[in-house]
Amino acid sequence: MFKKGILFGILGLLTLTTLGHAQVPDAFSYQAVVRSSDKELLKNQTISVKVSIIGNDVVIFTQTQTATTNENGLLSLTIGGTEDFGLIDWNNGPLFINTQIDTEGGDNYTIETETQLLSVPYSMAAKTAETALAVPELDYLIEKINNLESQIEEIYLFWGVPQEIAFTEYFLDIEGCNWINMGLDECEDPTNCYKLEIINSVEELELFLECNEGFEFPPIDFTRYTLLLAHGVELYLCEPQYDIGLQKLAKQSYAMSVNLYPNAATVITPWQAPILVDKLNEDDTVELIVTRNINEPRDVPFDEYILDVSDCNWKPMSFSECEDNDNCYKLDIINSYEELQQFLQCNEGVEIPSIDFSTSTLLLAQGIRLHLVEPEYTGLQEFSEQNYLMTVGLHPFYASVITPWHVPIVISKLSENANIELVVTFEYNPE
Repeated sequence: MFKKGILFGILGLLTLTTLGHAQVPDAFSYQAVVRSSDKELLKNQTISVKVSIIGNDVVIFTQTQTATTNENGLLSLTIGGTEDFGLIDWNNGPLFINTQIDTEGGDNYTIETETQLLSVPYSMAAKTAETALAVPELDYLIEKINNLESQIEEIYLFWGVPQEIAFTEYFLDIEGCNWINMGLDECEDPTNCYKLEIINSVEELELFLECNEGFEFPPIDFTRYTLLLAHGVELYLCEPQYDIGLQKLAKQSYAMSVNLYPNAATVITPWQAPILVDKLNEDDTVELIVTRNINEPRDVPFDEYILDVSDCNWKPMSFSECEDNDNCYKLDIINSYEELQQFLQCNEGVEIPSIDFSTSTLLLAQGIRLHLVEPEYTGLQEFSEQNYLMTVGLHPFYASVITPWHVPIVISKLSENANIELVVTFEYNPE
């Protein structure tokens, strides 16, 4: 079964050669760039080629040759030069040239292409080819094109324009073979727990897989490709989808981006995003950027922190801490026991309810009112990545009693860059 037109004749050109002045040439040159089925140039490789001239669906000439491509994957052949070639009736067209190739140099031709012969060989029949027809040297042209592409890329990178890089997602879609999940203990910041692995061998890949005996993962040709494995763990349940991008920022600098889709459920979720790219050099660097796609404000789950121990209370705020006595409140973000103790007054030896500050943050909304108040509801929403709104609804009474109030809640660990706004509302109901 032939693969039509994949590798051969992509940049084919025909040129005339003559045997003498005013004679009909009995051969012509054929040049083509040879590529593999995955579009890689076959450079400096000895291959065998079977060439056929076809007219009226009949093969009227066949020739087999062995040749070697050059460093640009260019193949050059001289077709003809035999007695039966000279018997071809070039006026009995249309004629086609059919080329078949064996990349191993044998006779197992697995690649085929067919091209119509146009004006150049027909000038044989017209006997007008007194000298060879000049055609620009393909080696020179290919080298110039490659240099131009490189220069264009360097110009874009010089002006800070990232270049999109092609990649293929690597699917581990077999039973009995899974990625090894990351744990929160592998990251300093549980809210941004992710990293990137640059994998260039089967041995390195196996470090991140757990497979049952006998199961084989999809093979990778590490002589030509590099596997980039972005992986991490989220404190919220993530949808089984993500957006991936890869850009070249400078000559040896890349950026891989992964956009996750979290939802409101508080479920620790490991994730992996593996992609295959053209082989990277040892000096290449790849930065991983992880974002989270939040289209609409979402409710953030939390637990109330109840200080239900005797001889331990919250320190009350003072009016001296606020400019406006009618709106005297603030929000404190607490991430350690040392910070928490600054807001407590407890007798010696009293133990407070424990909090795992490695995975949790305590939000302490507190204030003071000139009237008796009682907290009625609390809410927390995320409006965009790392931007939150905490609302506290107070129920004031008409009793003129100066009242400190505290609303402490425990949520999943926040990053240092998180921004939280506190909104306090009042609803007066006569009692």
